[in-house]
Amino acid sequence: MGWKKVLGFHHSWNETVIHQFYATLEVHPEHEKLIWMMGTRRVEATYKDLAAVVRLDYHKMKRGKLIVELPMLLVGAMPKLYYQEDSIFGPKGGMRRIPKVLHEILRHTVMPSIVVEDGAVGWPSLEVIWAILAGDEFNLLDLMVRQMLECKRDMRAPLVL
Repeated sequence: MGWKKVLGFHHSWNETVIHQFYATLEVHPEHEKLIWMMGTRRVEATYKDLAAVVRLDYHKMKRGKLIVELPMLLVGAMPKLYYQEDSIFGPKGGMRRIPKVLHEILRHTVMPSIVVEDGAVGWPSLEVIWAILAGDEFNLLDLMVRQMLECKRDMRAPLVL
């Protein structure tokens, strides 16, 4: 699905440069273009350029599902994600091993704004995990641009991307 390439991408950026990027970032989704300032220079990149940087197949990403198109599901609608049975030590509860690992990977990489409050996982984290387990393909470019816009709106948001 391309996850390995995205999750393996790492660069040690200067935090000041990242703040400048988000402060000056313009996103033009209709033209699939990003524009920002680097010092006094104006820089432009297309979504296709972004895909190349993180080693994704642009055309394959365009065919994938958009995260915003995933239906919001209730925990009860996703029985494979949680332990349902009880053991002799009481109810197991909690997320199963593979969904939990996927959740942690997402939370520390491409979906850093996932908030877990009182054991509840916010949308669209569970929906993405459910779709990954089903083998669905996603448009990770759309997800990354949405995360960039989240960081632009909230400078305290994780600066992972």
